[in-house]
Amino acid sequence: MGHISEYRAALKGKILDKALQLFFANGIRAVKMDDIAKSLSISKRTLYELYDNKEILLFECLKMNKEHRDKEMIEHLSKCSNVMDILLETYRMSVDEFRRMSPCFFSEISRYPQVIDFIEKKRVHDHEQFMLFIQRGIGEGFFREDVNYELVLMVHDSIRRTIIEGDLYNKYGMDGLFFNLIFVSFRGVCTKKGVEVLDRYLARQ
Repeated sequence: MGHISEYRAALKGKILDKALQLFFANGIRAVKMDDIAKSLSISKRTLYELYDNKEILLFECLKMNKEHRDKEMIEHLSKCSNVMDILLETYRMSVDEFRRMSPCFFSEISRYPQVIDFIEKKRVHDHEQFMLFIQRGIGEGFFREDVNYELVLMVHDSIRRTIIEGDLYNKYGMDGLFFNLIFVSFRGVCTKKGVEVLDRYLARQ
């Protein structure tokens, strides 16, 4: 029984890795359960025994991806000495990940209620972490004290929805969107000390 459990656990991991790769590269709608099974040389029946439908599989893929990303982030953050290091490392990791994604992935994800609920809960958690991050940055002298950061978050949420609904990933590309959303907006809330760090980073790119 132990060997069977180990095999199933290993197989589930392989399925999630492959499915996430296909979802990111091709979008969700274009990837069929049969495509995932064939790419792993397993039967569709075996796949359905582990994951009842595509939404459950997508949900598990995103959970796994978040866990891996959180672990990677913790490892990187242990090497960061201040909030600007954290900001730039987060930016780099996010751009690397989003470059692997098909733009239609974002427009199609809204069709899956379980996934949207997961994303919304993650967004609430991310907001809480963002405010802690901002307070640390203010204490370190990189972020301005006179900015309403709750309002900044609300504006960013509105921009994020506009990007998805307007399919702006296709029009401007990931790099263009990330630069304007991260660097332009964060530059505006930085003190002179923070702006100098951002400008040095950009000069090296």
